[in-house]
Amino acid sequence: MRHPEGSTATESILRIVFGLALAAAILAQLGLLFRADSRFLERPQIEDSYYAFSVSRSIAEGRGFSIDGVHSTNGVQPLICLLYAPIFALFDGDPVTPLRGVLLLNLLTALLGAYLFSRFVHRLLPEEIALRSSTVTLIAVAGFLVNYSLATHLLNGLETGLTLSLLLMIFIRWGDFRSELSAGEVPGLRSCVRIGLLLGIAGLSRIDTLILGVPMAIDLYMMSRHMSSARRLALSVGRAGIIAIMALLVTLPWWLYNLTEFGHVLPVSGQSQADLAGSRIDVIQATLNVVGDAMIPGLHTPAGWGLAGWAFFGLLIPIALLLVPPLRRVASSTLKKVQKAGSLHYYRLPLLYAGLLTVAYTFFFGAPHFQPRYLILLQVLGLCAWVLYLVTSVVDRKQARGAGRWVVPGVSLLYLAVNLFFFTRFYDGSYNNPLLQTIEWIGERTTSGEKIGVFQSGTSEYFFPDRVTNLDGKVNPAAHREFRRGRLGSYVDSLGFDYIIDWPLYTDRIFKASPTTIEYVPIDTLANHMIVWKRTTR
Repeated sequence: MRHPEGSTATESILRIVFGLALAAAILAQLGLLFRADSRFLERPQIEDSYYAFSVSRSIAEGRGFSIDGVHSTNGVQPLICLLYAPIFALFDGDPVTPLRGVLLLNLLTALLGAYLFSRFVHRLLPEEIALRSSTVTLIAVAGFLVNYSLATHLLNGLETGLTLSLLLMIFIRWGDFRSELSAGEVPGLRSCVRIGLLLGIAGLSRIDTLILGVPMAIDLYMMSRHMSSARRLALSVGRAGIIAIMALLVTLPWWLYNLTEFGHVLPVSGQSQADLAGSRIDVIQATLNVVGDAMIPGLHTPAGWGLAGWAFFGLLIPIALLLVPPLRRVASSTLKKVQKAGSLHYYRLPLLYAGLLTVAYTFFFGAPHFQPRYLILLQVLGLCAWVLYLVTSVVDRKQARGAGRWVVPGVSLLYLAVNLFFFTRFYDGSYNNPLLQTIEWIGERTTSGEKIGVFQSGTSEYFFPDRVTNLDGKVNPAAHREFRRGRLGSYVDSLGFDYIIDWPLYTDRIFKASPTTIEYVPIDTLANHMIVWKRTTR
């Protein structure tokens, strides 16, 4: 069998396999656009994304950042809502069709992210391997898109895919910045302004990206070690200062809106989430699970696969690298190649940033159920390490003749097969939105004149903005303010709800922690275990 000039048999086979898998993954994701309306409300779009959809619809109607079109909110990430607003303007009055447009935009953003990811991978490879551009690009793009775990975040209707694309743009631009410095040039004002603008836009996409300014300053100091200490400090502080100022100018309208409308620069959603924080051990456990999953690209360990709540599958890779000689040799060879190329420093900024995020969300915030989304960059960095391992192996003739002859194809086929299999969960209903049962009950059992209080209100408030009011405070500053004052029960009394619906974890805030003077009695338990409380006195 003859192969393209310079290609190994392994490389030629994997190009075909990855190409077919990539086509299958893209078709599987595009197919989600054509589901019936009743099935379209299932995943990948999730409960929290409906808050963004409601705000986008309000913006399209000219009512600003609001869930119900009346009361202002800042409990969303602004950029994604502004991007969604034109879609809702095109389909005014139709609650489902705009969601198809949102999913299409998410798919396009995922494609952009895959392209940017391949460019970032090119930066890390030795020159003789990076020259095999088509192979590198194909494997990197396929690794990004044939990735069930990433897809659950890229297509969930939130800002994750957009944020990742913007971060990858920054990392690539930072590589150019680094090249200027390594060539003996001091990066000019224009380079700093461009990075600052990108950082500001990323900050509007997700607020925590602004933390990136700290590792930027650290990396600047580290990469200018050939200079005197005083000049290094001046460079890192000065250039980082310019970047920070540009980012601040871009995000300033959002901070002013928060401060003038709500008296606090931080969004109410973040403040509310801090009030809902779980125990520290739960958060640490969730972080370790994310780190473990990041070691096996594409895997987000289902809860049922855990052992006492701990995801252990991610430990398979380091164990295999230590115990299986062929894998250990290939991994060692890959690391030596990348080190020889001197490109690992491109990995430093994202690694510093991911580490800072991990510490912040583990020890200073506290939302274990959000850790996979907040720490999504760990998945991307784990995927990047895997792609480096794979690419450097398949184009190396020595590895392809030895262990690579069976190790690389075997690992690749397993990765692709498992991820493509998991994509079926988007179609068989096993990855559903449990809050759909709540909107079904509201639609069947209530009328437009009745008022309903719901804590997890994203989906229900999107479909019934005239009936449902948010109570957990994520998008309702008044509810959050009264909860902080210990008067949530009085707030509920003032609104005169006919029903209150949610899990006891949340309704206990009303009936135990801050009881109402109005009597409510439980009348139904939904299939998702939410309890329906009905008002019995007026």
